Amino acid sequence: DYFIEHFATEAIPTIFRRLGISEKLGITNIFDKLNIKDGNMEPIIIIAFVTVSTILAISVVNRFSNSRLRERNNQLPQPSNSYPILPSNAERRYISQPSLEYSLVLVISAAQKNLADSIKEKGRIDIENSEIIYRATQYLSKNNQSIEDIKNRVNGFYVSEESEYDVYLLIVKLKKNDSRFDKEVNQLDRYDAFRELPDLAVEVEVSERLKMEAYADFDVYVR
Repeated sequence: DYFIEHFATEAIPTIFRRLGISEKLGITNIFDKLNIKDGNMEPIIIIAFVTVSTILAISVVNRFSNSRLRERNNQLPQPSNSYPILPSNAERRYISQPSLEYSLVLVISAAQKNLADSIKEKGRIDIENSEIIYRATQYLSKNNQSIEDIKNRVNGFYVSEESEYDVYLLIVKLKKNDSRFDKEVNQLDRYDAFRELPDLAVEVEVSERLKMEAYADFDVYVR
């Protein structure tokens, strides 16, 4: 009797209070309200053992799960506290992709030697020569190569013996990509583009006298 009274009135309520579940399960002071000296105590003892055993099992499982979760999290790579510093708008302007360079290759006949020599000597296109250049141009091509790259591509085509089929390449670096120099453009637009060449040209160079095969690799089209 002493064991039953002590276990039901002190041990079990103490276990529930330490686990902090008396209020959650709605059993606060439940043992104080029971008259443990009246009736048979065996059902109460059985219920108490089953309840406490279940709670202890749940508690052990939760602690084990939490421990495994913490262990797994510790094995994962930890995020860095440092963040990349993004450039300001002013700095972004300086790290943007460089713009493409557009060059114009004009093929003129070797019979236009005086025109080629005049442009080569001046190093520019005068307004009075722009219309002459338009009429003298047989073929043209617009590409993204630099003047130096174009000159290097024609190095092997210098003439040793002059021919009536020889040509000069007038190489013009453009300020911008002008669609009026594209293939199959209206001739009025093409003519206007040639008239504006003095303003559109950033740099102008004239090749040496070349064999006609020199312009074959530039994908030229009829002016």
